[in-house]
Amino acid sequence: MWRLALDLGTNSIGWTALELENPKDPNKVKILNMGVRTFPDGREPKTGTPLNEARRNARQMRRQRDRKIRRKRAMLNFLINNKLMPKEKEEQLPVAQLDPYTLRVAALERKLEPFELGRIMMHFSVRRGFKSGRKEQQTENTAE
Repeated sequence: MWRLALDLGTNSIGWTALELENPKDPNKVKILNMGVRTFPDGREPKTGTPLNEARRNARQMRRQRDRKIRRKRAMLNFLINNKLMPKEKEEQLPVAQLDPYTLRVAALERKLEPFELGRIMMHFSVRRGFKSGRKEQQTENTAE
């Protein structure tokens, strides 16, 4: 009977094959063989950048794009189900042509139609987040 012992490190694996002379007494063992497998460093020698950086960045961009597509599709389905956007593609095109900023200003004066409200909500889901005003604030502060 024999046993394999492993020592897992970050850049290496140490291993030993042990023969158990008496399985009931684990203190009596004989070493059959042992060794170490060292892995090469996962970085460029000159720059120190990881070798998989290009793959990782491409994968991150694909995932980000896919999430955005799924988010837009889910929002469109939500708007269609709640009758805030037309079902047919041909009917959606004129609604998509509407300027959401103009509609937001118009909402201050009048009650919006359901499709107009849906256009604004779709715009929010695509352009989520906020527009930073830091650059504008810096130029204003330096001008004073």
